[in-house]
Amino acid sequence: MHDHSIEAKAQNGDLTNNGVQSANDTEMSSVATETSVSELSYGIKNLYQGAEDRHGRYTWVDKYPDDLEEAAENAETARYALLVRNKKCFDPRKKLEVDSIVVQSALLKAVLGSVLKDYPGITTGLDRLTFKAPFEPFVHRWERFAHAREVEENPKTKQHLDLLFTTLETELKDTIKAKNDLVSHNVITYEYVWTIFEPSDFVFTTKGPAECALQLQNAKFQNTRCGPAYVLNCDEVDWDGENFGRGRTSLNIFEFSGTMPISQLGAYPLKYHSDEENLRKRLIERGGVFERLHGFHYKAYKGIAIGQGMFGPIKYNVRLAIRSTNIRLAVLTFLSRLTAA
Repeated sequence: MHDHSIEAKAQNGDLTNNGVQSANDTEMSSVATETSVSELSYGIKNLYQGAEDRHGRYTWVDKYPDDLEEAAENAETARYALLVRNKKCFDPRKKLEVDSIVVQSALLKAVLGSVLKDYPGITTGLDRLTFKAPFEPFVHRWERFAHAREVEENPKTKQHLDLLFTTLETELKDTIKAKNDLVSHNVITYEYVWTIFEPSDFVFTTKGPAECALQLQNAKFQNTRCGPAYVLNCDEVDWDGENFGRGRTSLNIFEFSGTMPISQLGAYPLKYHSDEENLRKRLIERGGVFERLHGFHYKAYKGIAIGQGMFGPIKYNVRLAIRSTNIRLAVLTFLSRLTAA
């Protein structure tokens, strides 16, 4: 029993190296506790980040940094309608470029609430409404923004709109000009592909022979396993054999050189489809059938099917049975062939 007691105390750090608890250690611990409680100050002690080492690590120190400048945003800057943050630019045509814009004018926020209505990720009622380069919401809604400025009747609001419009036009004129020029020729480049994809818009693509429309949630350039791509994160209505409803899927537009017809992209905004009205009708009609088929059904098809062989299309005589576990792909394919017929 004695040995077990010593071992337990040793594990808890209660013994000295000779197996006997130090009275001095106990006394010092008690004094330290009493001292810390008795001398506890009611207040705040500020510590500051120390210098980083070559690995980016740092410790906290109590010395106030001597290389700090006064904060740029304060009560004085709060009086301005806009705060425009500029940073150094390595473009040979200019020294500075706008990094971000803080909208402080309540009059501006009211107009932008209409211009950017339902734009994902934008809440115009915030005290600090900040937009960052490359200012995608304004590129996507530029015509609406320009129109709101033209028809504004309140002199003060118009003045604030002019300030924001002039600032953004200086930064975005090349981008907007390039977008309009490309779209007028029904083409796009990889560099400017982001300008035609507005969040919440419907995106057209195909899955096998089936035409599909998905709703864009967000998109970004990124490196994938297959190379650089503009990745579209979309919502789709689907059924996996058990659950029916909205799901999330990603579509990739891989990097390409020069210009490409918008309609030849693997996915593109539905509004650029050459027959958008009839396409919408076909998709809505087929979607209704698809919705009615979710659940447990047994369907059969007997006839001619066309598949892709090594040297081109091949016709097959098939008998197709569709059960709930594989109905998703089969229904899309079956309905597409019925539509084509």
